[in-house]
Amino acid sequence: MISPKKMWARTCWQLGMDLGFWLSVGFLTGSVAAASERNDVFPPYNITMKMNVFNVLWEWSPLIDGANCTVFYTSIMSAGKGNMELSFKNIHPNCTHEVENIDLNGFIPFKVEAGCKDKTQVKLVNMSVEVLSGNPKTAVRDFSCVWYDYEYINCTWHPGTEAPPKANYSLFYWLKSQSSDMALKPVHPMIFEEFLETGKVCHHYNYKDGTSIGCYFEYQQLYNLEDSEEMQIVVTDRLQKHIRPFVSYVKVYQIVQLSPPTITNISWTENALSVIWTVAKGKIKDLNFEVIITDITNGKHKEFKLTGINSKEFPDIYPYADYTVKVRGRIREILGSYPWSEWSKEETCKGKDSGRTTSLTLLILIPIILTVLAIFLVICMKRLKYIICPPIPDPGKVLKKSFGDPNTFQHFIKRRYEKVNVWNMAQKEEVCSVISVEPTTCSSQTE
Repeated sequence: MISPKKMWARTCWQLGMDLGFWLSVGFLTGSVAAASERNDVFPPYNITMKMNVFNVLWEWSPLIDGANCTVFYTSIMSAGKGNMELSFKNIHPNCTHEVENIDLNGFIPFKVEAGCKDKTQVKLVNMSVEVLSGNPKTAVRDFSCVWYDYEYINCTWHPGTEAPPKANYSLFYWLKSQSSDMALKPVHPMIFEEFLETGKVCHHYNYKDGTSIGCYFEYQQLYNLEDSEEMQIVVTDRLQKHIRPFVSYVKVYQIVQLSPPTITNISWTENALSVIWTVAKGKIKDLNFEVIITDITNGKHKEFKLTGINSKEFPDIYPYADYTVKVRGRIREILGSYPWSEWSKEETCKGKDSGRTTSLTLLILIPIILTVLAIFLVICMKRLKYIICPPIPDPGKVLKKSFGDPNTFQHFIKRRYEKVNVWNMAQKEEVCSVISVEPTTCSSQTE
């Protein structure tokens, strides 16, 4: 059931289209009347537009009565993409013009002219239609998608400059291979609301300050997505009608970002620096590579662009310096610009003189180290020798240490054999005074 607000918007839009139509009819009627007097070509009229999420169809009615030649129609549809104006021009005798994958985010200018084949008696009609509603400054900005190494697609964006806080942006998408049953519908203000009912929804969102700023969906969600697949993506907030939808048409093979290459070998040949690398996925012949070689000493670097190869000898590299090397790759540019992979891990390559310098340094250091070690060992060996093989002690010193002066000991031995009692030696007489203490008698005993 259509809400009164939607009904009012549709009514106003229809009144505007009707007014433009009747004004064009009045203009065309006057032109027909004047041209009929001159036997001239009449401009087309009753121009209408139909669309689905991938295609736009223009139709018009011819006025060929009175023309003195076979009338052909030339139609031009333009859509601005950045600073580039795209035009689709068809010359045909029929009264339709269908275009695929047009940018729907702004006005769609359309021109159709009727004239003879020799470009005489040309009559031109201009129209411009805007199919999206809402404030343009609420639509998301800086929208981009990347298919990482054929595994999952990640889309990111920034909220519109006038978008409300915590805008709940949602991503809807359609696959071109599944659009054969999408009918072309006449344009009206709520046409995208009808389209969103048929789209698939991305579920894995990234948020910043409560506002969704991106969404990713895995490979399995895309039903075995092929390189040739095309997608139409719409980002909008269905709960807030004043937020303008953003529409983006994507060719998936143009958004593939490969994983970083792996450098497997860096070496010096006779006259060049040789670098070899590999990639996880993708055919080498279909890839572009960029190699950066940086001089570690002065920081200067050289960039090399390569196509279809995964090894290269670089002859213009000074061989007597140390370098770092890194590589990145992307799918070869054919129909558009493809994102570069991340840089590979930096690998270091020593210069040719590094080995000789190292050898000379070792020749100087080794004798010095050996000399220091020899001195250290000599000192340590003396102490070790003392611990392992201690000197034989002097018996005289040992006896003197144990028994005192040997002369005293000899005197002791001599007196002993003379049967002298060494213990009868005169001793100092000590006198001890004796004090007599009489016991006291208790009074009870006396009684």
